[in-house]
Order: sequence, then C-alpha cells, then structure tokens
Amino acid sequence: MAECKAAGYSVASYIIAGWTSAECKAAGFSISEFIAAGYTVTTFENAGFTISDCKAAGHSLARIMTLGYSMIECKAVGFSISEFKAAGCSPKLCNEAGFTLTECKEASFHGWEFRVAGFSLAECQSLGLSVSVIDCKAAGLSVTECLGAGFTEEECVTAGYEKCDSCGGKGGSYDAKNERIDGCSACGGGNDISGSGWK
Repeated sequence: MAECKAAGYSVASYIIAGWTSAECKAAGFSISEFIAAGYTVTTFENAGFTISDCKAAGHSLARIMTLGYSMIECKAVGFSISEFKAAGCSPKLCNEAGFTLTECKEASFHGWEFRVAGFSLAECQSLGLSVSVIDCKAAGLSVTECLGAGFTEEECVTAGYEKCDSCGGKGGSYDAKNERIDGCSACGGGNDISGSGWK
C-alpha cells in the first residue's frame, strides 16, 4: 500500500477497494487526507485518529465541528471561547460547550447577543450588560428577532421599527376569534416574515 500511496492513490481509493481506515493510517495517510476525502468522525476513530489530531493538523474549530465532533469535545482539546465566537457560536452555544457566562462576556459578546440567544434581561443585567431593543436594531436585527427575544411591540416602535399602515402590525386578516387567517398584502412584500405586520 505504501508504494501505491507514493504513486498518488488517495485514501478513498483504498477504502473503496476494501482496505480499512486503520490500514490506511498505518500506510501513512494523514488525518488531513482523510478529511480532504470527505470522511468524518466515525472513520477517524476507526482509523485511530482523535480530535486532538485534527486540531494539531491545523484544522479550524468550524471545520472540526462539521466533521461531527461536539462543542464539548472541541472545548476539551483547548479551543478558546474566542475561537468559538469566530466560528459563529452564540453566547448560548458557548455556554452549552462549557464556558461560563462571565467568560462569554469577557469574550466581548454584546448584550443584545445574549438576549437574542435566549438569556433573560435579568441574566444580562446580572452580568452588568446593557441591552435594549435600540441596540438590537442598530446591530441589524429584524423586528421578528427582537420580538422573539422578548421585547414588546411598544419597545420596538420606540426603537424605530414601523408597523404596517394597512394592518397596524397585526400582519393579516383575523377571524371573529382574533385568529390570523391570512397575510397582509400591503406589508407582506419586504418584511422579516411575509405578512408579519411590520415594514
């Protein structure tokens, strides 16, 4: 096998031919060659590679998570909260990986990021974080995201979000039980959600 590897055959060609991943590793195929061939965590483990091998080979946190490793496993091998943040993880995900909320704050997450990630206003305030719907709007969040984070319609209006002139923010037609039955044709074209009732 080593001679064939030197001739340029890929690890995938050997596995397709019936060689085990462990045999391919023994022949000198690297973790990066396994990754380039599209293999994931199960194949790595069968070959004898670990998540530490992935990290030592220089693969990013974002890349390693796509291979099937959990956030907790990634934290355990030394990925920092800054790397989690750079990979697009929210404060909630960082917290689930094992970082404390204080560590999340020290990683320069903004208050609105905590709020949108599902943390309560009280939790944000306990960390000394200032968060308002105005912060959320300035950060480019939609009104739907702000409402989902627990801000009221009144707070959204005060921050500068505008209700549809036609439906007044109701977002559609309602039956006698005040249940929405269709979207608002006036506001449904360019909103966060079609017929959401907000401009």
